[in-house]
Amino acid sequence: MPHSANTPNPGPQGSNSHGSESRNPAHYENTMNITEAQRPPATVTMTAAEWARTHRDFKSTFNGQRYVLRMTSRGTSPVQVIVTKGARS
Repeated sequence: MPHSANTPNPGPQGSNSHGSESRNPAHYENTMNITEAQRPPATVTMTAAEWARTHRDFKSTFNGQRYVLRMTSRGTSPVQVIVTKGARS
């Protein structure tokens, strides 16, 4: 539907007329830097039941090695999985 001349055009949100201040990346807090405690290990240990419960969108197998997606310092990345038969300790 074309824009009607009778309805006002909502401008960009921000203090200036072209909205560059609201899109300035310097005004956003960087939340992607994770601490050492939040950093995932090089491998993840899980039981066969946990592997089976993991949704197929978040797990895969490359050359016989199992991987799950985990949050890393560069976003989500595949992390190796060690599957155990017993209860996880």
